[in-house]
Amino acid sequence: PVHLDKGYGQWCRLSAAAEERVLNEYKSVAEVCGKSNSKGVDVQHAPLEHLASAHLLAGSSAGMSQSACAEIPTLDYPIHSDKDIVTFDDVQDRLPFSIEKKMRIFLGSISREGESGHDHDLVPELRRLPYGLPAPCDTFRQAAFTGDCHGFGIVPNINEQQFVTGSGLENTWVRFDKSDLQTYDHDLDTVPVMEDGAGILFPVTHLWVDCSFPTAEYYLEWFCGRRCVVRKKFSLWPMPNPVFRKLVS
Repeated sequence: PVHLDKGYGQWCRLSAAAEERVLNEYKSVAEVCGKSNSKGVDVQHAPLEHLASAHLLAGSSAGMSQSACAEIPTLDYPIHSDKDIVTFDDVQDRLPFSIEKKMRIFLGSISREGESGHDHDLVPELRRLPYGLPAPCDTFRQAAFTGDCHGFGIVPNINEQQFVTGSGLENTWVRFDKSDLQTYDHDLDTVPVMEDGAGILFPVTHLWVDCSFPTAEYYLEWFCGRRCVVRKKFSLWPMPNPVFRKLVS
């Protein structure tokens, strides 16, 4: 069971074939580097038939072949089936600086009134976050195609963004603060988007946390299918490089 007040997460070890596929087909970032384009396809008031053709609605991938899914950016998931997972282990607290512990996701519901909870009702990990998170995402919640039940998730190590989902959606979406997004390389061309006050939301399939560097730094790389749409480098200074390498080894 998932305990909302304790967060949840799992580490998964992929099969050799799945690992090769993910690295070769779902990791390219070349197309987004150096770009700054926040103009996607506004779907807030899109007709139902358009949303269905864009495969944004819940159950869109049911009955579709993997090759058919690969032609739709929002459906081309890097993990194809349970057979891709060899073993899994719950996220615990085994690393210095609570690095592992802070990779758990904390979940909550968004009410019909667009309230994700008063600050004093939230667990400590969801209080006093950047950009006023968790945000109510009223525009997202009020869009009919997102369904009648909505929720959010926030990972403490990635607490400047908020995951959101709805009962009517095929994909999880992510909310970026618009001003924060401008500090990232990003290209939302042809990507479904929804603006919500100071925020902008769009669907994502996976997020890479890339630590494969000789110095204490990493990249966050947000993907929609095989396409990287948002990317940024972060420094872990003043963490010593030997400590960093030991943590990620």
